[in-house]
Amino acid sequence: MRTVIATKPWLREPSLIPFEWKNMKELWRNGDRKLKVAVLWDDEIVRPHPPITRALTEVVDKLKTSAKFDVVDWKPYKHDLSWEIIVRANPL
Repeated sequence: MRTVIATKPWLREPSLIPFEWKNMKELWRNGDRKLKVAVLWDDEIVRPHPPITRALTEVVDKLKTSAKFDVVDWKPYKHDLSWEIIVRANPL
């Protein structure tokens, strides 16, 4: 992510907001900040194979036991609408 952000993509894409890279080690030094990790289990269109879900579950379980992470489930906003638009834009 640091490499991507270093290219300053917001200079070429006006819909992006400027976002500087933050070193997590500096944020964690005082011990009161957690890194929030959002987990997308599936997008309700494509579901991952059981081995992928099992691996993701193992990672989530380990993150939840750490005091440095706050893990939340994430559901994409209007994903069904975006899928419809993609399908209409690229007919087979």
